[in-house]
Amino acid sequence: MLRLFTQTTRIRPLQIHSSVHTRRFIPLSTPRCFSTTSRLKLSQEEIDRITRNPLDDQQSDLHERFSPPEPIAPKYIEDTIQHEEVLAPTTAIPMALDTLSQYLPVEAIVSGLHTYHDATGLPWWGVMASMGLFMKLLNIPFQRIAIRNQRRLSESKALPVLLKALETTVPKDRPKALAAVKRQMKKEGYRVYKNWAFLSTIPVSLLFAVSLRYLYSTEEGLFWFHTLSEVDGWWRLPTLSSFLTLATWEVGQQYNKMNEMKWYKVVRWGVPWLCVMTIPLVSALPQGLHLYWLSVSLLSFGQALYAMRKRMKSA
Repeated sequence: MLRLFTQTTRIRPLQIHSSVHTRRFIPLSTPRCFSTTSRLKLSQEEIDRITRNPLDDQQSDLHERFSPPEPIAPKYIEDTIQHEEVLAPTTAIPMALDTLSQYLPVEAIVSGLHTYHDATGLPWWGVMASMGLFMKLLNIPFQRIAIRNQRRLSESKALPVLLKALETTVPKDRPKALAAVKRQMKKEGYRVYKNWAFLSTIPVSLLFAVSLRYLYSTEEGLFWFHTLSEVDGWWRLPTLSSFLTLATWEVGQQYNKMNEMKWYKVVRWGVPWLCVMTIPLVSALPQGLHLYWLSVSLLSFGQALYAMRKRMKSA
């Protein structure tokens, strides 16, 4: 009876085909398109699209979105470091110069100074000193305005008397005395604001100072200041520039009639202290800028000595 059962009932065993591409076990009941024995041939792209896992796409998107940036070429890194060393050679440079350079036309002046350096063949310390000479030449018209204004005051006979009377006037009569001084000033063409006409060149001088900060090189210095981008730890250049400025001020006050006024004594007392206090403030700037300011101070001192000698001869 067992033999009859096995002959009449044939049990079909489960046949399993292995797919090379998907590496999955597929039964015979699966559609024929997935069978390797099927006549319908599928391409590799279609099989990958059918058997693709959606989680793999999400992981690839996350990898592209949060993947680290591509490495920078070593040559680009070297050029960038050298460029930053030229622009920021020391950490002691105040950030105010870098901030100002973003709002001032620095690039045009830097390009012009590079052309001037290449055309003349001067070292960078010579370029910076010549920029000081250029600033003095630019300041001459404004200084002539102040000198002519001071000459009117020195040649006037009525103004010094009225100014002395203004200091001794009681508060009740002070407006009347002040009105008399203003009428006399207008009559003789003397204006107080003309004495400070040279302040109009400060923005131009500051613009050149910021531009020269981008022209530093490791060489082409002067004497013991070979590296223009370094800071003078001994404060030699700042001290020399400040004392030259103070000497120029003192020489110019020899024939100033404003010294007789009481309120002007505060100015005479405050200017020396101001020159001394600026030394530690500007000592953090590199030596290249101090060569520029030193040339300006030397030219101003020579101009003040020439004016004093001329006044002594005329007296």
